[in-house]
Amino acid sequence: MKICCIAPSRIPSETANSIQAMKASHALAQLGHEVILIAPGSGPPGQTQQEKWQLLADQYGIETYFQQVFLPHSMAGWPADFSHGGRSGTPADSNRI
Repeated sequence: MKICCIAPSRIPSETANSIQAMKASHALAQLGHEVILIAPGSGPPGQTQQEKWQLLADQYGIETYFQQVFLPHSMAGWPADFSHGGRSGTPADSNRI
């Protein structure tokens, strides 16, 4: 199955959100799924995709490769309750998409 995971947190990071996104993506890849993780920011430093992957694998203790796509633009247009994991206690602004 092809699965796209979208993380609202920058990766790499020490935040729980980024750890959860990496570990969940890794678990799905280990099960044999084709996983793409999309996250804001420029991603890990490195010249090649292999170098970047190795930095992520070392930091998060993962082995099974999955594709990562990093979006350099701000995700500030996302609804506030989504960017905080839906725990803000307020309904999403119906004027925002």
